[in-house]
Amino acid sequence: MSQQNVQVASTLQQEESCTEGQTNANSNNEGKGKDPKSQMAFIALAIMSHPEYKMTLSEIYHHIENKHPRYLRRPDWRNGVRHTLSHNACFIKVEKAVHRPRKGHYWSIHPACIQEFSEGKFCLRRSKRLIMAYTNPSFPSEVPQLDVLKDFNEANVE
Repeated sequence: MSQQNVQVASTLQQEESCTEGQTNANSNNEGKGKDPKSQMAFIALAIMSHPEYKMTLSEIYHHIENKHPRYLRRPDWRNGVRHTLSHNACFIKVEKAVHRPRKGHYWSIHPACIQEFSEGKFCLRRSKRLIMAYTNPSFPSEVPQLDVLKDFNEANVE
């Protein structure tokens, strides 16, 4: 087997292990008092709980505080949430409406990641590939064309 085939097989194996809300980095933490879900999963679940798939940062904090109290054991959890939102392409900023001139903006899920996240798959590598395929039609991957994506895009154009 060539080295390239071994790398492809390894990548596929890692992607399979990233399903069910876990990442490779934290899947070994079960039994150590840590929640097996990733920070990305907590944030995505919070945003998807809103009917419009968008929340302010304080709403995301509030949701995590209410639904995942074990996660609050880390003193820097809020910093982690802000870092994850701003450094993952899976999460996008959505400007507030003109008639709501307060500070801040909404956070939402990139349309290419909605299907995966709704199935409980929070693998960062797969999400990055879906986003590339969504934004670059020549990228060799398939992105599901969903009514959800159409509705999401129409709602955010206004």
